[in-house]
Amino acid sequence: MAKRRLSIEEDVCHAWFSNKPPSEDMAWLEIIRKKRSYPDCAKFSREFSFPGVRVIGGSMITPVTFVSHWELSTNYQDNLTVFFQDESSNIRIEKGMNGDGNSFIMEATYDSLYDTIIVHKTDTCLAMLLNFRFIPKIYEYKGKAKTRAIIKKKRSYPDSAKFKVRSNPKISENTGNAKTTIRATAKHYDFEDVGCLNTLYLEFDTSRHRYSDLKILLSHLTCLGFHVAYAILHKTSFQTQRTFLPQTDSFELAYAWKCVQSLGFKVTDHLSEEVKEYLQGFLKDETTLTAQILYNLALRLTEKPFFFFKAEFDLVIRRTQETDLADKPPPSYCMVPRIVLTPTKLLYLPKEPVLQNRILRQYGEEFFIKVVFRDDDFNKISTIQSYALESLLNSMKTHFKDGFKIHDRHYEFLGCSNSQLREHSFWFFHPHDNITAIHIRKSSGELSSETCVATYVSRFGLCFSTTRKTVDVEEKCVEYREDVSNDKYCFTDGVGCISPHLAKRASLLHYFVCCLQCKHFNQITSALFFLFRNIYGVKNSWTLFFLSIFV
Repeated sequence: MAKRRLSIEEDVCHAWFSNKPPSEDMAWLEIIRKKRSYPDCAKFSREFSFPGVRVIGGSMITPVTFVSHWELSTNYQDNLTVFFQDESSNIRIEKGMNGDGNSFIMEATYDSLYDTIIVHKTDTCLAMLLNFRFIPKIYEYKGKAKTRAIIKKKRSYPDSAKFKVRSNPKISENTGNAKTTIRATAKHYDFEDVGCLNTLYLEFDTSRHRYSDLKILLSHLTCLGFHVAYAILHKTSFQTQRTFLPQTDSFELAYAWKCVQSLGFKVTDHLSEEVKEYLQGFLKDETTLTAQILYNLALRLTEKPFFFFKAEFDLVIRRTQETDLADKPPPSYCMVPRIVLTPTKLLYLPKEPVLQNRILRQYGEEFFIKVVFRDDDFNKISTIQSYALESLLNSMKTHFKDGFKIHDRHYEFLGCSNSQLREHSFWFFHPHDNITAIHIRKSSGELSSETCVATYVSRFGLCFSTTRKTVDVEEKCVEYREDVSNDKYCFTDGVGCISPHLAKRASLLHYFVCCLQCKHFNQITSALFFLFRNIYGVKNSWTLFFLSIFV
């Protein structure tokens, strides 16, 4: 019965492609079946492996057009094996160790794929096109490590444990060859621009790989929730690097276009001379919504594996102009650009609202940018095996040491708060008007006595703690006093006092910012956490303080 169903599918595909009008070159076919109609071998978890697969990286500029940028299998196709592993939900492309010292693994999870898999079938091969949300990770083999396992004699165990040993094994050694892998970058291989990758083209030779196994694999992927679409594929080769540098003095527009272009080949492969002229004309007629249109375009294209660029652009322009809604941050927030730095690329994200801190209020948010370090799948980089991340981290450290450039600005490392450090997030700053990152650090507090790097970062990080502005305290109202202490205790190290008048002013402003709809503006907060000149603590109202003493 299963063979009969497969035969029906073959007949449907053949009939549909045979009768498809030539003008319908963008058409594709998806056969939808109930899961119970698939054979059992396609429903349950298993591992598929296919040696000698042709692997090409690039992008799709239409639902049926693939642009090739580099080919892994040019030099060593016979050594490439593609695995589909259900147990770990991974797709794994492995180039085995054969003595040439150029062995690697590309690995991606099923979750990193868009849910549509394009299939192109000919008489000699079957091609699968996998469109990625996240870039595959790259590993390299680091030789062979010998392992030795020793099992103790029974008499060497304590008496309480002897009854659990069912046999009396002798000392034995098991020396094996365990492959060790470490994270790697793409600069040593044939795919340096892997960070721009959007699509992998996998070509299976039907004379080498059984077509029945490939059909079971496609059925299995369908059972996992993927949509398998059959199409007549057009494949073109990458000719020249296509990029667009907007001729504008506006940093906002230049950054907004970076958000679009950093999405990878699926955008840059659309940048023909005609499209570039169209973009330049759009940027010349700059309005208050121009940057917002580009931000909206970046967000829209992020969710699509392929598209018609000009049609999407026109649609975003029309919708943005109809809504005419500029992103205005809530009170005590400001709009700050954010960059995600991965081992393979820099991804520019639209500006996002960020709760202000002391530094942003003092210097303004215009020249600040937030940089987040992430792995290629946008998870935090794990340091459990730090030795395996050496080459990966070294390539990312250059941004700390040298900074980076966007348009006409050069950003340098500034600092981070303690919570941001845990999240691998950092602030960078563009020097201007004799204000540099060093100047900000020196003027933010007396930290010259801190010789420990961790302590210095923690102390300076207080300046980036998110706070809401409440009350400005004049210089004449500030008085520094020594702590009340003896040889054993410090009696003023704890909750301090604040006058009822100042507590009321701070409470009113805090409630007004946080709860604009709140009607209880006369309430006074019982305690306030404050940050003043890099000094932080908790203050209690005098009235409540004395009340707690007498009670």
